[in-house]
This record gives sequence, structure tokens and C-alpha cells, in this order.
Amino acid sequence: MKTWQKGVILVAVPMALQLTFVVLLAVLLNKAEFEAMQEIHSKTIVSMSQRIGSRLSRVPSDLALFAVSKDSNYLHAFNDALTTVPDSLRGLKAMVSHDASQTQTVERVEKLSQELISLATQTKRLIEDDHIDQALSTFKSGKYSQLLSSLDNELKTFRLDDAKERKGKADILYKVREELKAAVAAGVALSILTGILLSIFFARGITRRLGVLTDNSVRLAYGDALNPIISGNDEIAELDRVFHDMANQLAESTRKQRAVIENAMDVICSVYQDGNFVAVNPAAVKVWGYNPDELLGKNITAPIFSDDITETLNTIKDIMVGKSAMTFENRVMRKDGTVVNMLWSAHWSERERSLFCVAHDITERKKYEEQLKRSESRTRTVIEKMPVGVVTITESGVIDSVNPRTESLFSYGQEELIGKPISQLFEVPDCQQPELVLAALMDKAYEKPSELEARRQDNSTFPAEVAFTKYLTDEGLRYLSTIEDVTEQHEIARIKKEFVAMITHDLRTPLTSIRGSLQLALSGGAGELNPAVTKLVTIAERNSTRLLKLVNELLELEKLEAGKLDILPEIVSVNLLIEQSIESVKSFATQSNVKLETQICDGTVTADGDRIVQVLVNLLSNAVKFSPKESTITINVVRIPNWLEFRIIDQGRGIPAAYRTTVFEKFKQVEHGDATKKGGTGLGLPICKGIVEQHGGVISVDSEEGKGSTFWFRLPDAG
Repeated sequence: MKTWQKGVILVAVPMALQLTFVVLLAVLLNKAEFEAMQEIHSKTIVSMSQRIGSRLSRVPSDLALFAVSKDSNYLHAFNDALTTVPDSLRGLKAMVSHDASQTQTVERVEKLSQELISLATQTKRLIEDDHIDQALSTFKSGKYSQLLSSLDNELKTFRLDDAKERKGKADILYKVREELKAAVAAGVALSILTGILLSIFFARGITRRLGVLTDNSVRLAYGDALNPIISGNDEIAELDRVFHDMANQLAESTRKQRAVIENAMDVICSVYQDGNFVAVNPAAVKVWGYNPDELLGKNITAPIFSDDITETLNTIKDIMVGKSAMTFENRVMRKDGTVVNMLWSAHWSERERSLFCVAHDITERKKYEEQLKRSESRTRTVIEKMPVGVVTITESGVIDSVNPRTESLFSYGQEELIGKPISQLFEVPDCQQPELVLAALMDKAYEKPSELEARRQDNSTFPAEVAFTKYLTDEGLRYLSTIEDVTEQHEIARIKKEFVAMITHDLRTPLTSIRGSLQLALSGGAGELNPAVTKLVTIAERNSTRLLKLVNELLELEKLEAGKLDILPEIVSVNLLIEQSIESVKSFATQSNVKLETQICDGTVTADGDRIVQVLVNLLSNAVKFSPKESTITINVVRIPNWLEFRIIDQGRGIPAAYRTTVFEKFKQVEHGDATKKGGTGLGLPICKGIVEQHGGVISVDSEEGKGSTFWFRLPDAG
């Protein structure tokens, strides 16, 4: 049976008994009340009958006195009887209406009363008319005595009947009262007995079982085995089963906790208030080199490095006094003499009077921290020694830090710049707020170098190449700016421009004229030359041609670098580009006894055909120059995703690995004698690189010394 069912019984049974008792008591009380009301009713009837008899019996005597004295005060009884007796009789008749015998008696009394009142009325009238003798004769005739005697007999009969009835009702009322007393006594006794029985039932079914639960809780606290599971299906039995499940789970949790502690990588220990180890997990072997048995009973200072003992003891004292948890660091001397850095998490238990600790090996972290500090120091040194200005800026456009080069560039001290708006360093028209100035600068130079006008402390300005980038810190978003004074570059550009103009006007024109004159002389335009002179003129013409080519390539390279080389793109057939290129170098290849062959795919590119032919001719000419006689040069064009790749494959001497990254630089050649022996200027490949890149392509070389080279470039596939 469930506990709630037992509880229902414990409450319902007494409640049912009490309800039955109340119902019985109510019935008896109603009965007693009814009998009491009947008794009151009988008394009221007797009282009314007595009043009626008394009022009527006084009527003859009062009329006699009125006849003698003619005093109207003696008519009070007559008037009273005349007005009240009929009403009293009607009331009395209504009260005894349930009893036929009494009703007949009242009717007879009513009839006699009417006769008496009628006779009295006649007598009163005679007296008032001064017929005193007649009135007195009425009194003497005995009519009043007769009527009063009959009336008194009827009323006595009525009262005797009522007295008998009242006596029977009094007996009934007494009996009801006795029954009521007996019912109250029986109800009280039954309630007490029921309460005792139910208490015994509840105590045997619940208290004993609760005692088992209480004992189990004590056993659980001390780690003892629990009592057997309580039988039954009530809540106490369910609670006991839950208690056993909880104990099993707690035991399992304890086993897991013990397993975690025993297999933990950190040292977990407890230290009693006297400072001695009372428990140490097996991790002490790996971390400190000590077996737990070697530490138990020893003071916590035993493994601690001597220089850290005092500070450690002070920290432990603070933890014990403050009754709180705390972390601290110290060094521990391992059993083998090596020192490890430890991070301790300690918690003081006032109840256990012990310090519970977890010690984590942070030796590696300390090494990383030291490395990080050294790295930060190196980074700081690099920034301080950088030949360009470095400025960090907050999100609000305020300078956060500067390096020494920034101070020298702007003639400010560090303390004069930090905390100031970035607008203090740069000319930004129509911007006043630091955030807007920073936004304007970011638009111009975010992650790309841009030239801005910088302002020194004395308000003088200089051109500066500035680049911005952003990064996150613990304090929030920051912006990093590099600043380089390009005044010298501007001067170099000016000189370079003047030099190019000088080459264009003062060197190329005379060279063209000289070359023309020498070619005219060689052709016999100035007369026949003897062999010696012809040889000298030929050498002069060849050198002038080479020098003019060098000047033209310099000018073309300058245009490329300045972005002024005209590129007129159109859709061009690959076959056409290859044909034009081969046609341009065919005679040179024939003279060098080198064979040209092609392996090309059909395709088109969007490019300036003349410029691409220029690139191909340059690459083919180089391949012919450096290829051995009777070798083959292959022109190969293949399609790769989104690209067409042009390959010039020769069987020449190849390029050493050290030169593969420099052959596309100005005036760079593999061997110093190539310029003299092969006639190169060292500008052809840089020009090729510039043309290809302006077409959105890429150029490179694959080569192995002694096994030839493959110069290749890619252009976007036009489909």
C-alpha cells in the first residue's frame, strides 16, 4: 500500500467516524429540540387557557359592581373579555389544531364564552338603561354560575389532557437526552480507540521503515554497507530504492574520481594543518620523481626549491587565515636534482583542517613565456631600428605608439605624439575629427602604399609613402602605419627623367645619324673602300647598331616601368603570333644552323599582337644564340585552365640555379662574356617580363644546367 493511501486511511477513517457521530448527534439534537418545543407549546396552551378562564370569570362580578355603583371603571374586565377572548380562542384553536379532542374542547369553550359574553352584553345594556332590577334578577337566576361552571369544567378537562400529553413528552425528552449522552460517550470512546489503532498501524508501517532510511543515511556518511532494500511499493520503499541507487552512483562517482586523481597528469595532494602531506596521487612520480609513499608524513617544504620555501609558507598561511582558495607559483626540486616550475591551486577546508592542492607543471610554459619575451624584445628592437616610421593608431584615430624613426621624420618627441590625433602628422583637407581623418587615410592607403603629404613639427611638409593595415589586440582594434620619406626618391626620379630626356635627344639622334653614315659607306655610297677600311667600318657599324639598340631598349624599359608603354589589345590567333615570330628569326636560325619546330594548339588571346610577337622574337633569338649547331628549338603552346601557355624549349647550356631568379632583372646575364660574344644587352628579358605582366600574364623559366632551358609565359585564354 502506498504511503499516500495509508495517509488517506489515517485521515478518512476518523473523518468517517466523526461524520457518522455528527450525523447521529444532529438527529438526536433535532429530536430533543423538537420535544423541547412541544413542551413549550403545551405550556403556552395551558397559559392561554388559564388567561381565557380568568378573564371570563371576572365578567359577572365586575358587571354587578357596575350595576351598584354605575362606575364605568368596572367595565374593564368586560371590555377586555369582549376584545381579547375571541382572539385568544382563535389562537388556542390554531395551536391545538393537530389534536381533534382538544380542538372539540376549545370549540365548546368558544361556544360557552360567546354565550357568557352575550349574556353580559344584555346585562350591561339593562344596567345602562337603568333596569337595575332586571339586571340583578339575571345575576340571581344562576345563569352566570351555570355558564362559568361549565366553562371551568371544559378548561379543566382541556388542561388535564394537555398535562397527560406533556408528561408523555417529558418522558420522551428525558429519553432523548439520555440517548444523546450515550452517543457522545460512545463517539469519544470510538474516536480514541480508532486513533490508537491507526497510530499503531501507521507507526508499524512507516516509522520503522523511516528508521531504516535514517540508519542508511548514517551508513552512507561513514561509507558502510547499506541495509537491504525495503520491500513494498509505497513511497518509502521507492525512496529507499532511490537511496540505494544514489549510493551506487556515489560509489561509482567516487571510483571515477579516484581513477581521475590516480591517473591525473598533475600532482593532487592534501596537506594537514601542521604542513605534512596526508595524501599524494601517483602523478608525483612523473612530475617530481617521488613515490607518494616517500612524501606522506613529510612537510610540504620537502620538495620545494630552497629559495622559494619562505614565500610558499607565507602564501599557505594567507590561505589558511583567509579560509579561501588561491593560486601561486614556485619551483620544486625533483628527486634527480632538476628543478621544475609549478603552478599551485590551493583550497583550505576548515572542516577537514586540511589544504587541498593541485600542482601543475608549467616548466614548458615558462620556457615559452621567456621565448615570447625575447621575441617581443627582438620585435621591439626591429621596430625601433627600422629605417621607416612605424605608428600604431587606435580606432578613434589617436596615436598609440611610435618608433624612433617616426620621431626623427617629424621632429617630435615620443611624448609629444602619443595621445595626439593622427591629423597632426598628415595633411587631410576638410577633416577635423580624428575618426574622419583616419577613415580618409585608410581610403587612400589601406594595405597599399600611397603617397601622402606629411607635416613636421615646424609645419614644413615632405612627401611620404604611407601604408596602413589593421590588427586586433587585447585592448581592441588597432591600425599600423609605415611611413617612408620619399623626398630622395623624388629627386632620383627627377634625375632619371632628365637622363632619359638626354638619351632621347642627345644620344639616340646622333647614334642614328652615325649608323646611317656607316651603312652608307659600307654600301659604297662614298666610294669604294679598301678591305682594311671596310673591316673597321663594319665593326663601327655593328657597335653603333648595338649601342642604338641598347638606347632603344632603355627607353622602352623606362616606359614599361612608368606604365606608359602603349598596349592595344585585340583578339589575336595563336597561330598568327607564332608564324610572325618564326618569320622574324628564321634567317638568324638558319645562319646558326638551328632548326625550329612547333607544337601548338588552336586558340586566341586578347593582346597587343606586336608586343607579344616582340616577346616571342626575343625569347626565340636568345634560344638560337645559346643553342648548339644542329639542335632543335621547339615552340609549344598548350591550353591549361583559363590560360594559354607559350613555351620556348631549347637544347642549350641551361641556366645555373643561382641565376634563374635574376635573369629577368636589368643587365643581368649568366656569364659576363655573353654581352661581347653573343651581342646581348641584358634588357631583353626584363622588357619581356614587363610586356607579359601588363597583359595580366606571368613569365618564368625552367632549366637545368647542361640540359637546356624552357622559357614560358602565360596569357589569359580568350576562348
